[in-house]
Amino acid sequence: DHNAFRRENGIPEDRCIVMYSGNLGEKQGVEIIVEVSALLQNHAEICVVVVGDGVAKDDMVAMTAGLQLRNIIFLPVQPREKLPSMLQAADLHLVIQKQETFTSVLPSKLANIFAAGRPCIVTAGEGTDLEVVVSSNALGLAVEPDNAAELSEAIIRLVADNTCLAEMGKNAREYAIKQLDMDQILSRLEQSLESYLREN
Repeated sequence: DHNAFRRENGIPEDRCIVMYSGNLGEKQGVEIIVEVSALLQNHAEICVVVVGDGVAKDDMVAMTAGLQLRNIIFLPVQPREKLPSMLQAADLHLVIQKQETFTSVLPSKLANIFAAGRPCIVTAGEGTDLEVVVSSNALGLAVEPDNAAELSEAIIRLVADNTCLAEMGKNAREYAIKQLDMDQILSRLEQSLESYLREN
């Protein structure tokens, strides 16, 4: 029941949830989420939900209060059993990285987001592994890191297109099943090892 998360946190079903979940650390540049929320103030249909803890959280909460934002909610880390409901409650997930962040390894949170069948917007430079995976498989959008204006515009564009959101969510779920499922990964590894042994 993906609406259980909405009910528990008082989020109406007609609001579009844009979620960031994970560590709120300095290296992620998550403060941009507050800047984006400020740019989304006139879009009453959008609710930004930040789930997690970390050294940047206090600053983010203070920024939110200083700007008197009412479209962003901060929640603590959720119990593991609530993770599926939480991830599926979101219409769109944010994966935030700073420009200088090393991006040859995909963030582990993507596996859960894709398994939940939800699209994402990632901040990733063109040609990075993260940008290529998301863009080439139509799992969401990739935008320039550290650019609040571009990120907010991407959110507005996707939220306004329910068909596109649904299609990207479907693609995400299929990608998780075909590429991230443990049995599939082990099967491909086994085939690779057998091929290597035959050739050597």
